[in-house]
Amino acid sequence: MAPSNRLGAIGSGGPFAGFRDEDFDAFERKKWRSNAYTLARRQAKDRVLALTRAIEEELQEDLVDLELGASEEAPSVANGRQVKAQWVFFTRHADARNGLKRFLNKTDLMSGAANVFDIAVHHQHACLVLRLDDRGFAVGVELASKATVDLENASKKLGYQDARADLLPILQSLPNDTQLVWRDERTPAIDLTDDSLSRLQSDLLSASSTLKIEALMRRDEEILRSDALIGTVEEIVAAFIPLYRFLAWSPENDYAGIKVEIKRQKKKQAKQPTETVAIAAGTRVTILSGLFSGRAGYVAEIERGKAKVMVGPVSVTVDAKDLKAS
Repeated sequence: MAPSNRLGAIGSGGPFAGFRDEDFDAFERKKWRSNAYTLARRQAKDRVLALTRAIEEELQEDLVDLELGASEEAPSVANGRQVKAQWVFFTRHADARNGLKRFLNKTDLMSGAANVFDIAVHHQHACLVLRLDDRGFAVGVELASKATVDLENASKKLGYQDARADLLPILQSLPNDTQLVWRDERTPAIDLTDDSLSRLQSDLLSASSTLKIEALMRRDEEILRSDALIGTVEEIVAAFIPLYRFLAWSPENDYAGIKVEIKRQKKKQAKQPTETVAIAAGTRVTILSGLFSGRAGYVAEIERGKAKVMVGPVSVTVDAKDLKAS
């Protein structure tokens, strides 16, 4: 598998030679909202990508069905105009993500701009994460609050005692300093028991929190400053891959019944007759793609293949071909 350039994972492609102090400094809290540090964050991103591609080559068989992606280094609407860290991550490929779109949370127009425009892939899907911030460098698995398919699947899976028994040795094989982070509480992974996993299962869908299981190397660790980090990170990522496979939904790991629902939806669509309804100003429509996919609204204007659609108080411009009269 050749290193992927999809999902914003571009970078300079140079070899990894270690991180620098300024890489961590670029993500200090006082700099989160400033464009002045975008170049420093971009240089840090290049180094994280160089490290990730080095381990990707060695673990290609284990990562073959996953795509490499990276978060933005500049403040934007999509990241709430703040850059807290640099994420480089592996997650399910584009076809699999598209197949799950209808099962993810719909956009909530009342939840504020930051949430409305938060369409980051690593917030919607389970990810195997390599993250750089002002604390240091972390490797782990994350399920953000918008990764509803994976959270529901993990919650239902952890409802089975046999599944919890399978998870415990996976957790115990992780680096000794690995912690489970949930609701701002940190628990050493090695201390987790069947009872604590059962409590997590009952709580997993009830909070707007990100589930993190991560091993953090503090910024003062010398190995972070040299290419010797490549081998260490390769070993850590290899240890986390079974945890990702355990938690992330897939057709082979389907405790949420998604596979059956996908088949049902495909059969329903195949039976529906194709109708062509003229779309004009005033037509009630459903948006079929993009940020507001699945949302209904009214066409305010349409010209040259572009339509302005009012979705509640929000005006959205989309291609007319991506609208369906409803």
